[in-house]
Amino acid sequence: KLLYLKGNHFGSEGAKVLAEDSKWSSLNKLYLHGCRIEDQGLRYLCDSSLLESVEELNIGFNQLTDSSVDTLIESKVKLSILDISVNYITESNIQRLKTCGQFKTVLIEQ
Repeated sequence: KLLYLKGNHFGSEGAKVLAEDSKWSSLNKLYLHGCRIEDQGLRYLCDSSLLESVEELNIGFNQLTDSSVDTLIESKVKLSILDISVNYITESNIQRLKTCGQFKTVLIEQ
């Protein structure tokens, strides 16, 4: 099951609405590429049950910072693919994502 919301620009408040809606609880792939999500929006997603079944998460081209790396690692979310390309994340934190063991593949395009 795929939810493809690329370029919808709904921001962190839209991520909150998505996280609170239980009808998306069986997603396998979630594409939020270019939705203007900030750190708080990712926190909403990680704090919900939404990502429990997700295997592939695309959160590239948003407004995420190093704080989001902490959120992802602390959430214990496990993904086959995490695409976090073109955000505001330092190289040292990209390396943390690649070596934490929660993500089989971390895609990063700068």
